[in-house]
Amino acid sequence: MGCTYHLDIQCAAVLSSFVGNQGGRYKRKIAYWKKGSAEAAPKSCTIIPLHPGAVTDSERRPRIPRWDSIAGHMQNTPNNPKTPGKENPRVIIACRVMKLEMDALAAGHPGLELRYLDQNMHEKPAQMPGVIQEEIDKAEPYAGQIVLGYGLCSNGIEGIKAPRQGLIIPRVHDCIALFIGSREGYDEVFRQHPGTYYLTPGWVEDRKDPLGYMESTYLPKMGREKAEWGIREELKNYTRIVLIDTQSADMAPLRAIARENARFLDKTYVELTGKTDYFQKILFGPYPQGDFIHLEAGEIMRQEMIIDP
Repeated sequence: MGCTYHLDIQCAAVLSSFVGNQGGRYKRKIAYWKKGSAEAAPKSCTIIPLHPGAVTDSERRPRIPRWDSIAGHMQNTPNNPKTPGKENPRVIIACRVMKLEMDALAAGHPGLELRYLDQNMHEKPAQMPGVIQEEIDKAEPYAGQIVLGYGLCSNGIEGIKAPRQGLIIPRVHDCIALFIGSREGYDEVFRQHPGTYYLTPGWVEDRKDPLGYMESTYLPKMGREKAEWGIREELKNYTRIVLIDTQSADMAPLRAIARENARFLDKTYVELTGKTDYFQKILFGPYPQGDFIHLEAGEIMRQEMIIDP
């Protein structure tokens, strides 16, 4: 007895012919080829041989899923997202520290929706996955695509579950690589100057620089003497304070604050010209695998996805 052949899902879709749509339920006719050789089937179809004797013509016919179920599945997979636009925007969920840069780039592009979350969440990274997941779940019903503006950030995104559209995440440890413009650029600076404390316009503007943090957090709890000792002790192993200029804000007042931090902490002050390349990709794509993690629908974000790309 020769092999029995059946049609795969793609072939079934090609052969489906709709004869009506009543009450939202499709009526369809599916052509079946039940021949003893592959030559009998159309050339456009994929013929999958079953093991001889496993199924015979007299036992059962091949099971082909309903076309409407197939179509629904295809529409909801990450490989078939809705095209981002006004009705189904590309939703960017990002840390507020990036707002200056992203707002400048996104201006005039109606197909984008930017959601910024409090940058103070970095102080309690264990709470970050739940807050970010809540925003993802809010956007899932209508978004054409969802992209995060977060790196691993002290494991603050570990455990996040991708929605039906899938989820795109920058493949970086923290946001500094985004401000510098690339992972390679960050790695190069880190190799040359590992003891660097970075400041960005958003951090300084919100007074999350070391002195600003000392004034708002340490000083009320322990008084000035202990607060100053604490911040110096905390940053004693750093050698440089680097302000990244992303050309997105008036740098004069930010520069003055950054310089005062360097003076007070006895560090070398440096300014670094940032690039918007990574922000451009987050907002508009493309999303190459080397720079971004692509989670499939229902997939869970894990630390090793960034550590071991």
